[in-house]
Amino acid sequence: MLRRTSRLCVWVVGLTLLAACGKVGNPLPPVAQIPATVDTMDVVQQGGTAILIVFPLPAMSVREVSVFRRCGAPDDNPLKEILQVTAADLRALPGDRFAVSDPSPRFDVSCAYEVQFRNNHGRRSAMSNMVTTQPGPTPASPTDLTVDVKQSEIDVSWNAPSEAQGILGYYVDFREFVTRRDYVIRDFRFDVSRTVVVQSVSRVRDPMILSPPTALTFVPKDTFPPAAPADLTAVRVGEGVQLVWDAVTAPDLSGYNVYRRTEGEQDFHKIAGPIPVPRYFDAVERGGGVLYYVVTALDRSGNESGYSNQATASRKR
Repeated sequence: MLRRTSRLCVWVVGLTLLAACGKVGNPLPPVAQIPATVDTMDVVQQGGTAILIVFPLPAMSVREVSVFRRCGAPDDNPLKEILQVTAADLRALPGDRFAVSDPSPRFDVSCAYEVQFRNNHGRRSAMSNMVTTQPGPTPASPTDLTVDVKQSEIDVSWNAPSEAQGILGYYVDFREFVTRRDYVIRDFRFDVSRTVVVQSVSRVRDPMILSPPTALTFVPKDTFPPAAPADLTAVRVGEGVQLVWDAVTAPDLSGYNVYRRTEGEQDFHKIAGPIPVPRYFDAVERGGGVLYYVVTALDRSGNESGYSNQATASRKR
């Protein structure tokens, strides 16, 4: 009797599950896609003419950015929207950050700023963190910006302005604050135009106060030859001479030149190159005497190394 009752319970439960599976519930409302906000918004005063609002973009798609500002005492003085700009019109900065300019900046009074994002569905994010500015002196720009291009880095240097009082350091390429008057650039490519921007800094935050920029645009040139090949050997093989040498390790290597002179000559003259591999067979005519060889390495910019060690081989008579 107990076994029959258990089977009946299983049968009832099965019918209940089937009935539940066949029932269509009320549709769930769509999930509102509200854009995220940011809490790392900054304000930068550039010279005595511009205030930049700087921020990263949230991960979700952003169609528009709104900037809100309040100048003066906060009592009965709410934040007001002063600017709307599309995401496509934002000014891109290094480090995946973007900037917009206050269309009517105030330098004589404290101002508070916040930003808000709007996505493609018209939904707005929460407000960002608030940054409150304080009036401060605008520093003079650095002078005599120069660059020294090396094989793997560019050394940038400059002089402090004649009125350097109150300067805390310098801002380089809108990305890094330094207290020295020099900076090293490693992310560059030869023959690609590069602009370096340096600004004096009189206050680091709330807002960072920068001088007008001192900029230098230049094209770094590769004037650095690869290392000379090593361990050149020359071996008589049949009617010619087989040359072999160690490969040169250089990221921009383009090949090798082969030079030869005879026993009675003073200077080497090129007989082959550029060749892509570290070996060469010189099919020489009979005539006796000693043959002298050297090889050089070339890079893609046309820089040629010095001579390798000298190797010799006797020519058949």
